[in-house]
Amino acid sequence: CLSEPYLPHAWPVEYRKTLEYDIVGIAPTSTGVVCMTKGTPYFVTGVDPSSMAAAKVPLLQPCINAVSIVDMGEYALYAGADGLCKVGGGDAEVVTQGVISPAQWLNSFKAATYKAYKHEDTYVAFWTNGAEYGGFVFDPRSAESAISTLTCSAEVRGGWTNPVDGKTYVIVGNKIQQFRGGATYRTAQWRSKKIVLPRPAGFSWLFVDAEDYPITAKVWCDEVLIAHYVLSLSGTTYTLTVTVPGSISAGAVGSRPLMRLPVAVGKVWEVEVSGTNVVNTVALAQSVEELAGIS
Repeated sequence: CLSEPYLPHAWPVEYRKTLEYDIVGIAPTSTGVVCMTKGTPYFVTGVDPSSMAAAKVPLLQPCINAVSIVDMGEYALYAGADGLCKVGGGDAEVVTQGVISPAQWLNSFKAATYKAYKHEDTYVAFWTNGAEYGGFVFDPRSAESAISTLTCSAEVRGGWTNPVDGKTYVIVGNKIQQFRGGATYRTAQWRSKKIVLPRPAGFSWLFVDAEDYPITAKVWCDEVLIAHYVLSLSGTTYTLTVTVPGSISAGAVGSRPLMRLPVAVGKVWEVEVSGTNVVNTVALAQSVEELAGIS
């Protein structure tokens, strides 16, 4: 339904637009209105409510969660059946395709029930599953690390983004808190995808460049944990603490954040780093020479 310009109490019947599917929610964008439905989304555009046109968007992704719809400016994001969907003036896609499977989207990310908000051009979502509380952040500006997960101490019951300063406030349990408003960094954890090689291979070195240390690093080969290290920095010397394997001794490792890996050969490799500091680069290498171009 469309109102008369500047007369929000007047809704002429002739301005109404009928769509093929039931509407779940709508979101204004800079170029029109996106209508999320139980079938395909629609994009409504025009210069006057008497001449608006509704066009079906070629994306068969029904909206499964009305409170997942967020106006991102030039486009809207919402929870579709197979992933997070983006719809704008001439653009429609599942932005998490290839990163999150449909089964993971529904089960691990609680797509049908989470609440979402906009924060500094990112899409922030919070979910509750019994006594479990979590969420995720989608950053459309970062192609390699677009999705990061969140942990929460209590249920996030609601939220609001102040359009004046861009700050986002959420209701956590019975308290209102500013999202990312604290002065103390929480522990961040990043894990790579399963890197599948065309043939079995071994890596001898792990390199982790961070803004500060300590950093915890783990490496898996064919889904077996082969290395669990904590890398610290004192002055200009890096020191290694080893949990796995027992055959590698702890101690100083030199003036670069290089860690020797145990002998292992496999086709599937994974790396995980965690800590309270910003990590710039993570690399596996078969020789130190391969890391010559990395600072």
